[in-house]
Amino acid sequence: MPGLNAPTAYDYVQALYRLLAVQSGSSSTAESAMKDIFLEAFEEAGKQLERLDFDGLFRTAFRNRDSYPRKAEPELNGWARKLHQLPEPERFSITLFCLEILPPATIAEITGTTLDILADRVAKARKELNFNLS
Repeated sequence: MPGLNAPTAYDYVQALYRLLAVQSGSSSTAESAMKDIFLEAFEEAGKQLERLDFDGLFRTAFRNRDSYPRKAEPELNGWARKLHQLPEPERFSITLFCLEILPPATIAEITGTTLDILADRVAKARKELNFNLS
């Protein structure tokens, strides 16, 4: 889109951390998961930082989403807590969508769905969030 800057490495790191914090409900789990994801990505890039696949960070987070411990009582507040309480697959889809780091087509590809299914998941999650906020 004209006038918009491409996300920076910092933007990707922040978005990944937020996604992992919402998924797990824990900052320490998010930090540990980030370390694991970045180490794997760095190895896959032949230890060349300039070859790091930033979109691939989110593919790894999606692939490993069930392996991270999830806090029953999350350390989150506000919207992050509401997102954490959503069921999967809506939680991952809408969190990644709201972070605005990846285009919807990439989110659909990462989650193994179509754009129509992604749109349905986001709409369902939005409806649930609005219901929970009432």
